[in-house]
Amino acid sequence: MAEAPEEHSSGLVDKDLAELPPQKVMEAAGTLLQSLTAPARIAIIVQLQHRPCCVHELVAALDIPQPAVSQHLRVLKNAGVVKSTRRGREHEYSLVDEHLTGIVNDALCHAEEILHHRFL
Repeated sequence: MAEAPEEHSSGLVDKDLAELPPQKVMEAAGTLLQSLTAPARIAIIVQLQHRPCCVHELVAALDIPQPAVSQHLRVLKNAGVVKSTRRGREHEYSLVDEHLTGIVNDALCHAEEILHHRFL
């Protein structure tokens, strides 16, 4: 005899469904992913994969105004993606860890595949 699905307050739930992480973890993941929604932030992460950089180096590499770079860095820092350390009179930015590089690189690879298939 087949086992009946468990009864929950929201109705019937299939036992084969994945157990969700705690709500606070999902909210933190959402904040992290939201920090990646701007192409300039993705470009900053790509640059920081190679080495830590000061704001003026990112301005030169990305060809966007300094206030915009600083604002994007602030968003990434608040999301826990980058950290800054003092280097003389400047702040040097680096990635907090390498976890995010995989997400960004996978997203870029997937986007290239989508664009390639869309424009064949």
